[in-house]
Amino acid sequence: MAAEAIKNQVMQALAAMLAEVDGIASVKLEEEFPFDLEDIPVEERPVLFVWDDSDDSAPANLMTRHDLALTLAVFLPMETGGFPAFAAAAETLAARIHNKLAAPEALRAVGVIDLTMGPARKAKAQDNWGELVLPVRGDYVHAAADAFSLNLS
Repeated sequence: MAAEAIKNQVMQALAAMLAEVDGIASVKLEEEFPFDLEDIPVEERPVLFVWDDSDDSAPANLMTRHDLALTLAVFLPMETGGFPAFAAAAETLAARIHNKLAAPEALRAVGVIDLTMGPARKAKAQDNWGELVLPVRGDYVHAAADAFSLNLS
């Protein structure tokens, strides 16, 4: 039996993958609301937050399949150029995240069997921050009687 539940392994692998994206300084899983973007240290900016929106499951023969519904939110400091400059930078970052998620070998190793990214949304979050929101949907599996194992035999 693994030391971590498969769901925890999926989230940790996702955070590690996203931390490799050029333009992301830090990744935070399940940050508590509310939070103040100004409290984020400069060296951790831009920061990407991952929130888990749901986790429905459906038992199958030897495995249990879970829905993975995540919200990725990247907060970028607004630089000179205002919202148009932010929107251009956010579009580039969304493409980099999409490319990273399109090759999810590390996620497949921990049970992710499907992963898709929905349409990006860009908005002004706070006075000096822009927000890029990316919905991610997918599925992961674990052994039917053991949420700590991928062993389906």
